[in-house]
Amino acid sequence: AAFADHEGPALQVLLRDVTERRAVEHRLQQNRALLTAIFSSLHGRVAVLSRRGVLLEVNHEWHAFAVRCGADLARVGVGANYLEVCRRATARGHEAAGQVLAGIQAVLEGARNEFALVYQFEGPDPGWYEMTVHPLRLATGGAVVAHLDITQRKKAEAELQAMREHLGRLSRVTLLGELTASLAHELNQPLTAILSNAQAAQRYWATSHSAPAAVNNKRRQPI
Repeated sequence: AAFADHEGPALQVLLRDVTERRAVEHRLQQNRALLTAIFSSLHGRVAVLSRRGVLLEVNHEWHAFAVRCGADLARVGVGANYLEVCRRATARGHEAAGQVLAGIQAVLEGARNEFALVYQFEGPDPGWYEMTVHPLRLATGGAVVAHLDITQRKKAEAELQAMREHLGRLSRVTLLGELTASLAHELNQPLTAILSNAQAAQRYWATSHSAPAAVNNKRRQPI
């Protein structure tokens, strides 16, 4: 600062130590960079919403998916209101969008601890997805929205169900074979006894009818 005294003009220089402030700013920048890196590395499409549903942050997959879909980034990127996106989709007749809208609002308002929805997507990156919404544990509120690709899990579940059905059919066939063998065994014993009795009766009948004929032949021989 410049000033004048009885000896003439003078210049006063004030020095302020900002080392601590610069260190804090540096740490904040590092933390911000770390959080951004972690957020961008999260699996699936992830976004952070404010209490009013405004997109505060989106990861790389969220942004890349919007580009592949040809969406207006001004409407689905940072600064856009995700609730309005859901309302527009609901107005176009998307039933799932109405469920998503109600679920997100319930989480933001504290009426629900979480919301989840499994849906099938037919556009770019077709497959099965699971959407989850969890409250943001901050005084200002908000929520974390994630869309995870569960196509492989759905395929595995379908294959497992088909295998169970196949094993069920094999089990029924095996059981039927065992039942048939058991019935055959149970029926074979009385049938064998009946056959033995019938054969014995035939032998007895043959013996009893052949004996008189032999006696008559002896009587007809001359003396």
